Amino acid sequence: MEQAHQILQELEAASSIILASPSLVTNDQRNDAEAVFMSFRKTNMPYSLCRYILDCSRVDFVLFETAGTLRDALIQEWILLSQELKNEFRQYLFQYIMRDEKILAPFVRDRILQVIAIMIKRGSVEDGGQERSNILDEVEKLIFNGDLKKQVLGCSIILALMHEYSTTVGLTSESHYAAKKEFEAKDLRRIFVFSTRALHEIQNLPQPLSIDIMTVLKNLLIICESILVWGFNSTNMPKYLIGTFKGRYNSENSPILKLGSEWKDIITNPSTVDLYFQIYWMVRDKPQFSHHCLSCLVQLSSINGNIWTDTNVRMKYMTNYLQNFIKLVSTVKILDRESIGISTIIKRIIRGYTPSGLMQFPPDIFNSFLENTTHLTCQFAEGAATEENLSQDDQMFSEAFNNILQPWVSIIAYSNQSFPEELYNSASIQILNTYLKCHVSPSNGTKTPETEFNENEEDDRVVS
Repeated sequence: MEQAHQILQELEAASSIILASPSLVTNDQRNDAEAVFMSFRKTNMPYSLCRYILDCSRVDFVLFETAGTLRDALIQEWILLSQELKNEFRQYLFQYIMRDEKILAPFVRDRILQVIAIMIKRGSVEDGGQERSNILDEVEKLIFNGDLKKQVLGCSIILALMHEYSTTVGLTSESHYAAKKEFEAKDLRRIFVFSTRALHEIQNLPQPLSIDIMTVLKNLLIICESILVWGFNSTNMPKYLIGTFKGRYNSENSPILKLGSEWKDIITNPSTVDLYFQIYWMVRDKPQFSHHCLSCLVQLSSINGNIWTDTNVRMKYMTNYLQNFIKLVSTVKILDRESIGISTIIKRIIRGYTPSGLMQFPPDIFNSFLENTTHLTCQFAEGAATEENLSQDDQMFSEAFNNILQPWVSIIAYSNQSFPEELYNSASIQILNTYLKCHVSPSNGTKTPETEFNENEEDDRVVS
C-alpha cells in the first residue's frame, strides 16, 4: 500500500508538470514527467495498483492514464488472468462508474467504459455472452428507471459495447468474427427494441422537452442510428476472407440494411416507422439531433434479408413508410442540410423495386410519391444553381440533385413497359424546364450574370 501511495504521488506530480504552461517548466522536466508515465504504462499485472489509484486520485489526467494502462494490460495479459480476477475487476469498474459521489470527467468515463467493453467482449468469447446479457439487464434499468445521469450513462455503456464489437483490437479476425456474430444474434436486436421503446416514451412526453430529456434523446438516436448502419457479418463469408474484406466493407457509407427473420416483429410493426418519422418532426429544426434521425429514416427505407419472407408484408411496410415520407416532403420545404438524406431515401426506394414492383403500390400513393419526387428534383436543381452562383463550399443541394437524378434513369428507361407514359412525360418537362431556367440568364432564366471581377477579390491587373 505504501508503494502504491508513492507511485500515485509520483504520477500526480508528473501530471502537474505535463499540464503546466511551457513557460513554467523546462524541457528536461517535461521529459522526466513523461518518462514516469511511460514506465507506469509498462507495469506488469497492474490491477491492484490501478484500483488503488482509481479510488484515491482526484486528478483527471492520472485517472485517464490509469484506465489506459488497465486497457493495455488486459489486452496483453488476458489469458494469464484467473476467471475470478476478471469477474471481480469487471464488477469493480462497473460499480466505480456507477458511484453517485464519483464525478468523472467525460474523457475519463469514456476510457473506463472502453475497458469494461473490452472485458465484456473478451469474456463473451468464453461465456457465450452471459455477462454481457447481465450488464444489459442493468443498463435497461438505468435507462427506464434512473435519473438523467444514469440514463446517459446507460446509453454510453451501450455505445462503448457497440464500438468494441465493431473493432478487432486485441483479437484475431476469426475470434472477432465469432464474438461479433454472437453479439448480433443475441443482443443487437434487444438493444434496438428497448431503445425504440425509450424513444416512444420520450415522444409521448409534453412538449417542449427539457434540455435534460433532449440529452437522453440524442444518445438514444445515436444508438439506434449505430444499429441501423451496423455492418452485419455475412453468414456466407468464409472466415479466412473476413480480414480481407473488412476494410473495404467498413468504408462504405451506410450500406443497405440486411436483417434476419428475428427482426420482423419490431421492424414490420407500423408504429416503429411512425415513431421515427414523428421523432424527426420533433427534432427537424435541431441539426445536432436531426441528422441522426434522418440517417435512421434512410436505413429504414431500404431493408433486405430474410425479414421479407412474405412480399405482402414488405408491401404493407413500404406503403406505410411512403405515406409518412410523402406527408413530410409535401408539408415542408426541404432544407439544404436534409436534402442529401431525402434524395438518398428516394434513390433507395426506387432502386429497391423493379418498375413493375413499384406499380404494385396503391396508385394514389405511387402517383403522389412521383409528383413529390418531381417537385424535389426541381427544388434541388434550383438550390444547386444557387450554390454554384454563390460559390458555396458546402454544395449539399448539388449532391442531392445528382443523387435524385439517378433513379430517374430507371423511370425513363422503363416508361413504356411499366410506368405510365403520361407520368414521366409531365415530370421530365418540369425538370428540364427548371434546369434550363436555372442556367439561362434573365429575362428567360434566373442564372446570376457572371461579372468580370468579384468585388471581394483584389484586382490582379498589372499597371504599366
